[in-house]
Amino acid sequence: MKRPPFLTTLSLTGLYLAQSVPLYLVAAALPAILRSRGVDLAVIGALGALLAPWVLKAAWAPVIDRLARHPHIGRKGVVLVCQVITLACTCILSALDPVTDAVRFFPILMTMSLSSATQDIASDGWAVEHLTPEQQAFGNAIQAGAVAFGVLIGGSGTLLLVDILGWQTTLLVIAALWGVSHCHSC
Repeated sequence: MKRPPFLTTLSLTGLYLAQSVPLYLVAAALPAILRSRGVDLAVIGALGALLAPWVLKAAWAPVIDRLARHPHIGRKGVVLVCQVITLACTCILSALDPVTDAVRFFPILMTMSLSSATQDIASDGWAVEHLTPEQQAFGNAIQAGAVAFGVLIGGSGTLLLVDILGWQTTLLVIAALWGVSHCHSC
């Protein structure tokens, strides 16, 4: 298994970490936070619809790949737009209460889910373009490790921080982490 250059490894790590944190914030941490605040299980179960973009992303992947080949947009442009959207959604969510503002939460979370799933399309394309066939197995290992770390930050890390810092500060800390991971991606 041949290793890619260090900067490529760092970029892939940042890309996959940045897109997995919002996924696991929604899939792992938010249901537990809502349940601890007395939200009905039926409402929490309905949050599963927020994962639909991850299941359906193949439907718009060809469009994203065309945009990524556009000389004025490129994969970096697609990733940047997705990360700005995700960061904006996170900051907006930090100002809302997950229980009392639940009606406003869903469209923001869906936007965040669409954005991170779209970033995944661009990130996978970037990996294919920047890794030789001999490096792709190592690239896959980078992806799996970064996603696992994203599970820890977005899921377990969010739960721990919410208990210590509260909802608003936790989301702002996560937004800052996404910003740092973006500095090392693409």
